[in-house]
Amino acid sequence: MTMTQPPGATVPIPYPPRRLLLGNLPDVANDKPVQSEMDLARRYGPIFELEILNRHMVILSSQALVNEVCDETRFDKQVWSPLQRVRALPPGLRSRTGTRRTTSCCPTSAPAPCRATCRR
Repeated sequence: MTMTQPPGATVPIPYPPRRLLLGNLPDVANDKPVQSEMDLARRYGPIFELEILNRHMVILSSQALVNEVCDETRFDKQVWSPLQRVRALPPGLRSRTGTRRTTSCCPTSAPAPCRATCRR
């Protein structure tokens, strides 16, 4: 017998067992952190929670889920005051030289083909 969730019901986000103080730190290998998280995604599904040193993180391992949470028409994005001031500037790398603002779409360390497409 399977139970179905009523519309609008929430389901808890799964997580691996946590250890005292360290949380899930031992579950993420230092030498292979991405592979460790991929293994956790295979065990716990496309969305799971980790707690590392008392900091909670929700991990999304599916492009469909990432697209869904990045949909600004469905989810509100909180923009802090410093970022609001930066968003008022034109796009690109923002810097100020004296009184003149300069923008560049590529850093000087970018490959030459990228720098060639940038407006100066």
